[in-house]
Amino acid sequence: MATLRAWLLMGEGKTVEFKVELPWTNQLARTVCAFANRAGGVVCLGVDDNGQVVGLSDEQVTDYLERIPNILYDSLSPMLLP
Repeated sequence: MATLRAWLLMGEGKTVEFKVELPWTNQLARTVCAFANRAGGVVCLGVDDNGQVVGLSDEQVTDYLERIPNILYDSLSPMLLP
C-alpha cells in the first residue's frame, strides 16, 4: 500500500501511468514495451489522470487478470512477464 501511495503522490511520468480502465490492446502493449525498454514502470488501473483512485469492479479485476497477460503475450516479442 505504501508503494501505491508513493506512485499516486509522484503522479504520472516516465515510469508511472494512470488508467481509469484497461486501455486498448495496442496502447497497453506500447506502454508496457516502453517501460520494458527503460528501467521498468507501472500501470495503475482504476486511477484517473489526477491520481484519484476511482477503483475497479470485481468483474473488471477478474477480466483484467485474464486479459492482460494474453494481450502482452500476443503483442510483444520477446515475451515479457507482467
